[in-house]
Amino acid sequence: MQKNILSQDNYKNTEKVRAGLKKRYAREKRFRFYGFISILISFLFLLILVVNITGKGLPAFQQTYVKLDIKIDSQVLGVDKDSDKEALFSANYGKLIKGTL
Repeated sequence: MQKNILSQDNYKNTEKVRAGLKKRYAREKRFRFYGFISILISFLFLLILVVNITGKGLPAFQQTYVKLDIKIDSQVLGVDKDSDKEALFSANYGKLIKGTL
């Protein structure tokens, strides 16, 4: 009779352990799922960050050219035909370009 009581107690304990294991495995599965989702979200944010940085930095690698037909007039520059290098270096080229625009 005592053996029968012990086996019933063992059966109850085994059932409690099995029920606890099912809950534990369910929590572990949920935890792994949350971890996987958090890694996916972090990769998504990393991708957004890289695309944003690349999109904003791309214009730095492009060049823009403006082609102007400038008529060089010695009167606008403030020099004459026989001017030396110093006079040509100190000439007002900005006024010449503004006049062309």
